[in-house]
Amino acid sequence: MVYRAPGDARAHVTVVLEKTALAEGRVGNATGVRRVRADDVADVASRAVVALGLTGPVDLDVRRDAAGRPVVLEVNARFGTNCAAAPEVIDAVLADVGLPVAGVGGA
Repeated sequence: MVYRAPGDARAHVTVVLEKTALAEGRVGNATGVRRVRADDVADVASRAVVALGLTGPVDLDVRRDAAGRPVVLEVNARFGTNCAAAPEVIDAVLADVGLPVAGVGGA
């Protein structure tokens, strides 16, 4: 998940979530996620958001190809279903519109 504020040249917040369970076994919507550190995935996601000129919250699906390189499969210019697992994205949106931030995400 990525958040890029209007007017920013780069992505402001990037959180990588790995799907741990899918609604239909090997496919379908994620029914479970966990945060992971994957700097290359975060970089590809952030660069995709900037290249597409998107601002606000963006949910991306990124997979690794046969060589292990991350590639973007899908881009949704909206909060993702699992945004609760990335509270700093929500905090950044609230801060940018001048609303109080709960401080849970530490944005």
